[in-house]
Amino acid sequence: MTNKVNYDSYFQETTTDNNGVAVCDINAGLNNLYAFFNDEYTSFFPVQKYFIPEHEEGYPDLVAAQSAYGNQAYWWWVLFLNRQDDAFEGLKANWVYSINGTSQVGSFIQKSTTSSEASGDKRVGTIIELN
Repeated sequence: MTNKVNYDSYFQETTTDNNGVAVCDINAGLNNLYAFFNDEYTSFFPVQKYFIPEHEEGYPDLVAAQSAYGNQAYWWWVLFLNRQDDAFEGLKANWVYSINGTSQVGSFIQKSTTSSEASGDKRVGTIIELN
């Protein structure tokens, strides 16, 4: 499974360091990335509420495969759309998580990769592969 995301477009802004060298402004880039995700996150709605059994705790790939996604390649979407940042500790047994439709994920990817011309070069990345 390959997941390739290029976040370079968020980190185009530069600043000058103490030595007079132009460097990437990490804070501005992170703010751009955060703003894009927060704006887009509100457009998602769950198509399934998924109860995590004990044997799937800490295994987002199993959750993705057994849920409405039906494919383990969507494991990081399970984490991202439920605002979990730890693949091993994020999903807890006996909790219910939201599963969003694959069409919503596809639309999100499409918007993020084509919005660079329309919204000041904010996009998730130039390449996102789910295979």
